[in-house]
Amino acid sequence: MIEHESRAAILAELHARPFVPLEIPRRVYHFAFATNEDEAHADREEIERLASSHDCSASASDAKFKTMTIGCWDLRWEQHTEFTTYTWSTSKDATEPFSHRTRWSPEK
Repeated sequence: MIEHESRAAILAELHARPFVPLEIPRRVYHFAFATNEDEAHADREEIERLASSHDCSASASDAKFKTMTIGCWDLRWEQHTEFTTYTWSTSKDATEPFSHRTRWSPEK
């Protein structure tokens, strides 16, 4: 069998950013934003400010991946070449699917 020329790069990317196992019940919000180089730089600065404001550890200046816990919420941040993702998740109030509070609060 002939391997596709990008197979190794694709597999390396998947292993570098593994899927996170989730315990249920769990509420998950996943957001993806298209970002150019300047926006990606600004986004990285903001994620570090967010981490700092919640006493989370700093990342390397070239980090493309970060996880942190803020109150009862877990955040997984990933920066790709052309987009950035934020995945927020919590088990709080997650027993009934598709129901949630109208106001978001990291502590409640």
